[in-house]
Amino acid sequence: MIKVDVLVHELTPYRVNLFRRFAEELPDISFRLLLTTEHGGLPWALESPRGMESILVGKGMTSVVQGRLRSWPREWAKGSRVRRLIRQRGADAVIVCGYSDLAHFRTIRWSARQRIPVLLWADSSIRAERATTGLRGRIKRWLLPQLLSRCAGVLAWGTLGEAYFRKYGVPAGRIFVVPPEPDYQALDVSPQRLAATAATYKIPDGSRF
Repeated sequence: MIKVDVLVHELTPYRVNLFRRFAEELPDISFRLLLTTEHGGLPWALESPRGMESILVGKGMTSVVQGRLRSWPREWAKGSRVRRLIRQRGADAVIVCGYSDLAHFRTIRWSARQRIPVLLWADSSIRAERATTGLRGRIKRWLLPQLLSRCAGVLAWGTLGEAYFRKYGVPAGRIFVVPPEPDYQALDVSPQRLAATAATYKIPDGSRF
């Protein structure tokens, strides 16, 4: 059995559904979730997919302030706890969801040094990128390619994500498109619901939802 740890800020509907598919469709892999925050500031309460263990690393913490400067000491400490959990389990690979905080950043660097394959799953998009000018831009152009070079692969959300990671030096052969998806059975997309929604928001006929 291959053991894979997934480091993620919080559970969201689109992530839960994809993790559920991982557990159901990849029975030879044992996935474990390492959650770095307890609250996401959004109105949903979700449980881990059946058969997938989860450990709360950031008890009482919220993802709203996770990337802010004042949170750096706590994020650094969380990175140490994550390392211990991965080492104790003897994980064969790690999936890191996002790289915007020190806990995730440290996990990528440490796993690579330990020769544990790291896959980065991120929603970065070439269209949503902020201007890379000034000191912030110079730091990003210097640091991000180094971080990405430590990843065995990058899981982009779509073609715009592919373009983003190619810009920062990831070869096309190490970029894989893995878009999140909702639980389609939970969505009401009946013609009646679509018509009512279009009327409510004055959406012209023929528009794409």
